[in-house]
Amino acid sequence: MKQTTTVVNEIDISISPEMVFDLVSSPGLWPRWHPSSRHLAPGADRPLKKGETFSEEIKAGGREGKLQWIVTECDRPRLWVATASSDQGVTIQLKYETEKNSAGARFKRTLNYTMTSPFLILANTIFMRFKIRRESAHALGNLKQLLEKGVSSDVV
Repeated sequence: MKQTTTVVNEIDISISPEMVFDLVSSPGLWPRWHPSSRHLAPGADRPLKKGETFSEEIKAGGREGKLQWIVTECDRPRLWVATASSDQGVTIQLKYETEKNSAGARFKRTLNYTMTSPFLILANTIFMRFKIRRESAHALGNLKQLLEKGVSSDVV
């Protein structure tokens, strides 16, 4: 038994796709804009390339966990993909896509997570997926605000 959930969020940001990409592909900066990201191991505070790994402590959907990530695709400034496994048996694929548009950049974040534990599947069905969707939408608003305020030059 397994359950896969997909969460897709998109936002226009008034800044270049390169600047958006450099910030979002720097996992050490995620706690500055994503409410689920609590702490990352040192060394992930720069744009990571294909094959690089990092670890993260999260609180998502009301549950805490530790993730071990590997960057599986990197095509600056267009595409960045990483996969993770958690200490609770959850697998994750995170895809960031940026493209130039009239506003500056269109950023798309796609989160796929798969659970195999019957307890986690039940919790996800009842409340976790709704919380994770809210957290993801909130994260993109934070990202837009952070980048449009000009903070990007200070963090990347």
